[in-house]
Amino acid sequence: MQPELLAQRNQRVAQGVPCGMLAWWGRSDFPDGSSSAAALSQAEWETWYSRLQQAALQPDTFVALEAVKAMTAPLRANGALPVAIANFKVATLDTPLREQHTLIACGLLHEQWASATPSYRGLTVTFSFDARFYFSNAGASLPEHLEFDPGDGQGYRTLRFGDYLSATYASAGTVTATLRCGTLLASFTLLVSSQPAPPAPDETWELRAANGNRGSAYVFRAHGQTSLSRPMLVAEGFPGGYPCDYLYAMLNQHDCLEALRSAGYDMILLSFANGADLIQNNAQVMQACIRQAMQRTSAPLVVSGVSMGGLVARYALADMEARQQPHNTRIFLTIDTPHRGAYTNLCSQWFVHYFAKAFPMAQSFAQLLDSPANQQFVLSWFNGSAAIVSPIREQFIKDLDAIGNYPQQPLRLAVACGQDNGQRSIAPHAPALDWSGSPLCQAQLWTLGEDNDTPATLAQGYCLLADGSVADSFSMTSKESWEGAPGGQNFYNYYSAVIAQSIGYGTVTTPIAQTCAVPTVSALDLPTSPFQPVPAAASNQSPFHDYICCETNQLHLHFTPSVKQWLLDQLTR
Repeated sequence: MQPELLAQRNQRVAQGVPCGMLAWWGRSDFPDGSSSAAALSQAEWETWYSRLQQAALQPDTFVALEAVKAMTAPLRANGALPVAIANFKVATLDTPLREQHTLIACGLLHEQWASATPSYRGLTVTFSFDARFYFSNAGASLPEHLEFDPGDGQGYRTLRFGDYLSATYASAGTVTATLRCGTLLASFTLLVSSQPAPPAPDETWELRAANGNRGSAYVFRAHGQTSLSRPMLVAEGFPGGYPCDYLYAMLNQHDCLEALRSAGYDMILLSFANGADLIQNNAQVMQACIRQAMQRTSAPLVVSGVSMGGLVARYALADMEARQQPHNTRIFLTIDTPHRGAYTNLCSQWFVHYFAKAFPMAQSFAQLLDSPANQQFVLSWFNGSAAIVSPIREQFIKDLDAIGNYPQQPLRLAVACGQDNGQRSIAPHAPALDWSGSPLCQAQLWTLGEDNDTPATLAQGYCLLADGSVADSFSMTSKESWEGAPGGQNFYNYYSAVIAQSIGYGTVTTPIAQTCAVPTVSALDLPTSPFQPVPAAASNQSPFHDYICCETNQLHLHFTPSVKQWLLDQLTR
């Protein structure tokens, strides 16, 4: 079957595909624009759009899904909501060549903190019809007009690109809107929430370091203040570029950020234009932010970072001290920062590299894994053939050592999102993902083994379009089974499953979806086994003067009310 499928594809390409789109791989039953087509959620729209991306015979002419989603970053959760429209002719492998028309639409919200389904904040939604969010075949022109029914009981309205339409709903919940483009229809669902959106920043600083790296600092002054009085700088995590709303909501767990503002702190949230760049380079953006704050107030600073942002802040302060540059920082704080490295499941790393050629989603994930910043902080990096300590990480550790490793002047505090008892949560070498039922692609993944003398299989699979530079199986020995270590958790196996499901072949199960990403011992920079209880801060085994762990393992960057209270106590004493 596999050679025949490839031969058919090549034959159709040789014959010519007028529309430039050939759905020969994966599901090809695209929504047909009829009244019977199901209403799509945003996640479903993104999956279908990814399949369209896969069908493009000239990928350079197709706007990648990640680029589309990036356009939503500056938007507010209660602001103008762009209606994303994909209107394509797509050919299939039928004989003779058959073109079908598909139309899919959705209200495109950016990712929201701790929300599986993002929501529009407010019962009156302003839809925008921006030509930047209209995607079609190369050379196709914009429709002269559209008809849109937002599901508010008022029926269809005729619109043109550049128009806005406001609709008011009686109550919060899921609404269904329908777009008509010519004779084609596309319906989508939208979750409308009565919860308020995070506040807009009082001001935004656009930062540019001497090395050319850029960033944005979103300033939320202390309640009742009209100028900076007590700044706290927080650097975002990998891969950076998170929307302001997202960062505010993340830090406001259990009303933590609001409590800090009530206690007199000005919160300055730092976002990097290229967060996947070398940590040393973005440390210069952090330094520019520190200098900007120092120009505006003589009050001592709190400089902090979440996840990778803690490494950026650490390097920035240590470098300033090594250069004898003032930073006026009284407290240095990190939250679930991988000081001794993060663990990204090696089986998942193999998965996205092996399937990168076949799936756009896998390719995007692989590019993040191979980025300079990720190589710097990940414990083990899969380089396409083996798990190694990246040379970029080795150099970063040397550079840190050269500048003193940690800033010495401020009080150093750390938060771990994992528990402190050393208890294992996942058995070594346990099945993590099974993808079966298709002769075209399949995979099986396992967690790391532990103290194994012979290599244990972590991943194996087959794909018709696999990258031939990556072997179809991956085995290695391992001392520690990091997936089950106490620490901040992530869903790398689940993300692999989503990638597999996006193609529409076979059946995917994930016996282990959630695993350790930042071990507790790494977040506290402890030279101890991850499976031993965490010593008291007074033992002086950590470079941090004080630290706290969560009572149970939390998702990475999630923390408990007791951690919030500890932070308030430490920062307001």
